Amino acid sequence: MRHVVVLLALSLGPGMPVHAELVEQIAHMRAVIEMRCGPRINVLWVDEAGVAPPCQHSYSPGCEEIQGGAPNLCIAPDSEQSGETAQF
Repeated sequence: MRHVVVLLALSLGPGMPVHAELVEQIAHMRAVIEMRCGPRINVLWVDEAGVAPPCQHSYSPGCEEIQGGAPNLCIAPDSEQSGETAQF
């Protein structure tokens, strides 16, 4: 979905010179986020006991991220609430 939005914004850019700066900012959004938050690190968690399936967690050292809705995201116990789970 994100790629479609960027492609749509880029395709509309030449026809709309007023919004050229906005399109340029959208195209470089990942670089701007990386400058602010630090490099994004993707981690593959593997349970050595084999109880839980492998899962993926992404984070940046300088920012708190909200993980997407991918089916392979890690789910771990919430440290503040016992007995419930929270999604990284």
